[in-house]
Amino acid sequence: MKFNSFVNRQKEGLLKLRLMETDIHASGQVSQDFLDTLDDLERRQKGEEEEIIDFLSRHRAMDMDYRLTYEKIPMPFKDDLVYMDTWSGADFFVGAHGRILVRPRDEEEEDQELEGFDGHVLAVEKMGPKSYLLAGGEGILKRVFEKNGDYHLETVDQDLGQDLHYIKRVQEGLLVLGSGGLRGLARMETWQKLVLVKDWTWSEETWIFGQETDRGIFSVSSGGVLALGNRQVGDFGQKAHGVLSWQGDFLVYGDQGKIARFSLDQEDFVQDYEGIQGPIYQALALDLDTVLLYQSNGRAYLLHPDQGLVNQDLDGFSSYISSARQMEDGSLLLGGWNGFAMKARASKPESFQDYMERYKESIGWA
Repeated sequence: MKFNSFVNRQKEGLLKLRLMETDIHASGQVSQDFLDTLDDLERRQKGEEEEIIDFLSRHRAMDMDYRLTYEKIPMPFKDDLVYMDTWSGADFFVGAHGRILVRPRDEEEEDQELEGFDGHVLAVEKMGPKSYLLAGGEGILKRVFEKNGDYHLETVDQDLGQDLHYIKRVQEGLLVLGSGGLRGLARMETWQKLVLVKDWTWSEETWIFGQETDRGIFSVSSGGVLALGNRQVGDFGQKAHGVLSWQGDFLVYGDQGKIARFSLDQEDFVQDYEGIQGPIYQALALDLDTVLLYQSNGRAYLLHPDQGLVNQDLDGFSSYISSARQMEDGSLLLGGWNGFAMKARASKPESFQDYMERYKESIGWA
C-alpha cells in the first residue's frame, strides 16, 4: 500500500537521524549529511502529508472497517430459515417450508411449534409485537399472533389472485407485490381478511421490491426489470435477488456478484461495484457509509457505495445464508440452510481519528 511505503520511508529517515545524532554528540560536529537527511524528511512530510491524509480518508475502509463476531443459535429443526425475530421473552423462527417455531428464553418453558402452513414461505412482515403476516405459494396467507401467552396460526382470506413475494408496512396499509405483475396497496379489513385498495398491476413480471414515490410506484422484478409506474426505467441485466434503499437511490444486487446503484432522479444506473464473484443474497446498511453484503455461500463483504470500495477481509457466515435482519440494538440475526442460525454483531476497533493520531505518532508527525 502506498501509505505503508511512505511510513517505512519516514521511519528509515528517522532511524538514520538517530544514528547520526550519536556521531554529533561524539564529535561535536553537525554533518552536512545530517542536515540533508533532516531537510529531506521535512520536505517529504510537507509535500506528502496532505496527499497521504487524503489517501487514507478515501481508503479508510481498508484499515477501519467493521469486524464481525458470531454467536451460534441452537435450532431444533432443519428447515432453511427465511425469517427470524427476537423479543424479551422468546425467539421466533420461520422455515422456508412452513416450519414456524416460538422458543421461550426460559429453559423451563417448552418450545411451541405452529402447524398448518402447508407450502413454501415467500414473504414475512412484522405487523406488531408478536404478530406476523406470512405469505406462501398458491396464494397462502397466514397470521401468527400471541393471545394469553399462547401463539396461534390462522388463515387470512385474500382475493389478490397471485402469490405475494413482498409485503411491507407503510402508513396507508400494506404494500404488496408478487407474481403476475401484482403491485398494490392493501389493508387488513379485519384480522382475517386482506383487501386490495389500490391496484398498480403491470406486466407479467414477478415483483420482489417496491416503494411508493411522488412519481408512482418504483418496483424491481426478480428478472431484473426496474419500473416507475407503468414504465420500464432500467434493466439490471440478470436475475435480481434484492434491493436496498440507499441515500435516496437503490442498490440492486443479484447473480454473478453484480451490484449496481440506480438513481430515480436520473432514471439510470449511476455506478457499478466490482470485486465480488458469485451471487449476492443479502444486504444490510450498517451506517451512512457502509453496506454489509452476504453471498449465497455465506461469504461476507463490506461495500462503501460513495467511495466505490469493496472490502473482502471479513469473517463470513458458516453456512449458505437464507435470511438476514438487523435489530434495533444493531445486532444481526442470520439464518441459513438446515436450521443454521447465528446472532452477529459488527463493531469497529477504534475511531478513525484515533487511527490517524496513532499513525501520525508512529511516523513522527505528532
